[in-house]
Amino acid sequence: MRLITRLATFTTLLIVAGSASLSRAQFDDLVDKVPQSANAIFLLNVDKVLASPAASKNNWKEKVQEAYTSGVTILPPQASQAVLSASLDLESTHTLWESAVMRLKNEPSLDTVARISRGSVEDLDGMQTVALPGDAYLVQFTSKVVGAMAPANRQAISRWIREIKGRKGNGLSPYLAEAFSFANELGTPIVLALDLEHATSADQIRLVLASEPKFEEETGVAIEKAATFLTSIRGVTLGITLADKPFGKIKVDFEQDVPFTPDVAKSLLLKALARRGATIDEIEGWTAKVNGKQITVEGYLEKSGTRRIFSLFDRPPSLPSKGESMPTQELSKEELVKAATKTYFTNMEDMLDDLRDKPKTASHYTVGQKAVWYKTYARKIERLPVLNVDPDLMQFSSQVSSSLYQAADAITSGAARSRTRQVNAAPTYNYYTNSTVYGYSYRSDDYGSGYMPYGSTNTVAVEDVQAEFNNRARIRTEERVASMNQARGIVEQMEQAVSSMRKQLTQKYQIEF
Repeated sequence: MRLITRLATFTTLLIVAGSASLSRAQFDDLVDKVPQSANAIFLLNVDKVLASPAASKNNWKEKVQEAYTSGVTILPPQASQAVLSASLDLESTHTLWESAVMRLKNEPSLDTVARISRGSVEDLDGMQTVALPGDAYLVQFTSKVVGAMAPANRQAISRWIREIKGRKGNGLSPYLAEAFSFANELGTPIVLALDLEHATSADQIRLVLASEPKFEEETGVAIEKAATFLTSIRGVTLGITLADKPFGKIKVDFEQDVPFTPDVAKSLLLKALARRGATIDEIEGWTAKVNGKQITVEGYLEKSGTRRIFSLFDRPPSLPSKGESMPTQELSKEELVKAATKTYFTNMEDMLDDLRDKPKTASHYTVGQKAVWYKTYARKIERLPVLNVDPDLMQFSSQVSSSLYQAADAITSGAARSRTRQVNAAPTYNYYTNSTVYGYSYRSDDYGSGYMPYGSTNTVAVEDVQAEFNNRARIRTEERVASMNQARGIVEQMEQAVSSMRKQLTQKYQIEF
């Protein structure tokens, strides 16, 4: 969960910079276990977060499990620190794999995990592993350090373990290593970084900039110079600090000095994020600065924005500790099902409410952004904890996820049709005729007689660039409206079904859903 549609790869993930104090040792042994092919990392210090003024003000310590279940945080309540990483295909923004390495408060019980997931504990290259549902694997590196990877298979996990055992230190790229050091020096409790070096070419960016008819006029920078500069992007780093409320800062790094003013740089950043559907509403009101080879944008985050940032990574599994008493010993089966079903439905509806929220401003809000969020939240709903949840609700939630995927596909299919129609659109020409008269002569034929001109006539066809631009704009509008109407119809049917399911569950369990 969604970088550049050529220019958009320029800046799509990340948000925030720091406070608190963080010891290098707290993360060093976790970062050392990040797979070498990662181009994105996410560092979270849960202890620092829970010790923050915002946590105290909102009583987060008492709501850790609730926050994890609802998706406000992606770390299970047993985790103290974690480093999440991913390998992203920056052309398609498809996630090839994701991993999480977590330090837990207590030693986990892999036997319990295996029993709940109907898997089995297996020794791979000297380490205990468990295969989890959804093509995921769990690895116990030390007594309290556990890793998870998805999608993954037995061979991939074995290679991961061997890679870690065979190297000294971490395998981070130079940019990610800098972001990691930056996080440790400032003590930022939440840091997200994306390595974008060599992610795109000047030709690709040039095509994107050329599609903006007033780019040079609005930015004061020639397209050729801008393309060369944007190609020098190194990466993006985001940090989040927590005073009275979450505060975020995006840092975009280049190899060349930034040729744009702060306002222009911010506008380009917003457009880049919007092209990949990664806009967070609050960023519109953030303050931008340009300093040498760096662009920064900073401001406050709301609950929805924080949730959407966290949604870019999937949540690691919750891990019961050894000797932990299970709720099943205290509640009857009926009570467990009722409580789990209520929590599941509430969290699912909370995510759907988040999707319904309209942006505060719409200047950079795109149709493509809708498709990204539909897919992201469909995946999040699929990964909600399902233990003891009513089977009918589980089946229904699968239909909800399917509807969101269908809505996203309707939008992306419309975009594909739009591109095809634009490419195949016939060129438009204006025809200009010019006649040259060399003189007059007396003629007499079946059509009459008299003095008539003689000379030559030429017709020239000139391509009408403005008409072609207008035609492409018309095609884009037609396909955008059609695809959004289709997606809206799917979502409206889904919401009606959610309302019906709420009534059904309320009647069945005699509690208000």
